[in-house]
Amino acid sequence: MLQGREQAEEEDRLTVFFSLTYGRDLAGGLRTWVEKQPPEYYAERAGSLGIDALGVNCGRDIDMAEIIAIVRRYRRVTDLPLFARPNAGTPQRLDGRWIYPRTPRQMAEHLPELLEAGVNMVGGCCGTTPAHIASFHEIIEAVGV
Repeated sequence: MLQGREQAEEEDRLTVFFSLTYGRDLAGGLRTWVEKQPPEYYAERAGSLGIDALGVNCGRDIDMAEIIAIVRRYRRVTDLPLFARPNAGTPQRLDGRWIYPRTPRQMAEHLPELLEAGVNMVGGCCGTTPAHIASFHEIIEAVGV
């Protein structure tokens, strides 16, 4: 149990979640947009930087298979809590509106594999709706997480 100043410092500390967006490089590898580093680069450094949870969120032309691959690559080099916020697909313009192509069912059917890969928290990014999150909830309940 912490006491005195140590306890006050711990109580004042912010919880830091760090999430990255990935894309494909010319060779087809997954890299972040700015630093052009692979997932392991961030996973190896996150703990020493005081990050409390590491995540991945959407990216152009990144689907659930890539999100799952990134989580697996994180998990190989860190024991931090991991989270994923996939998008509902790269939007397409149709009749003057942006349409996200992945349905709640399409996204949720990959959720067991995402959980198995080591993710501790899951949500949604661009194009996800309450229906997507409800579909996630159904899978999580069925899996018994």
